[in-house]
Amino acid sequence: LDPNLAFAFVDRAVIRFDGNEMEAAVKDATRALEIRPQMYLACFTRGNARKAMNDLTGAMRDYTDAIHLNPRHAESWVNRGNLKFEIGDRDGALLDFTEALKLNPDDGDIYYNRAILFDGAGRSAEALADYDQVVRLKPGFPDGWFNRGVLRYKINDRPGAIADIETFTDDGGTLRQF
Repeated sequence: LDPNLAFAFVDRAVIRFDGNEMEAAVKDATRALEIRPQMYLACFTRGNARKAMNDLTGAMRDYTDAIHLNPRHAESWVNRGNLKFEIGDRDGALLDFTEALKLNPDDGDIYYNRAILFDGAGRSAEALADYDQVVRLKPGFPDGWFNRGVLRYKINDRPGAIADIETFTDDGGTLRQF
């Protein structure tokens, strides 16, 4: 088969994923990998579909394969980090988010994910540094302000906590979302 057909199978897998046809997405991504085994996007796409199907082992394997094939694909690191977090491997998630940030240092969402992990591990200084990045990169994201405010309160920075919670409420945040 023409190796370029692999791209068509991946494109169709993405369309099927978006249409919530997960089994078909897995089949198309698998077909793409049969044609072109080094196609990291097929691994990534199949991992997303497997994750949606709650096949966490398969998703982990696919994200790891995607990273092996293209270690510069930040989204693979992020998705594997999120999956590691979900299964309780917080140290592994921290490592993956850190790798993703090396590739995409202006992504406030990755900083947010890592800040939550640092905060949960009692690593307040690192969490605060990441929350600082979140509010710098995503000033309209109320959760960043709220979480930084709570952390500041925990480390006895009451003025900073009050300022952040005020920004949270001014930006339309509500405690109902938590």
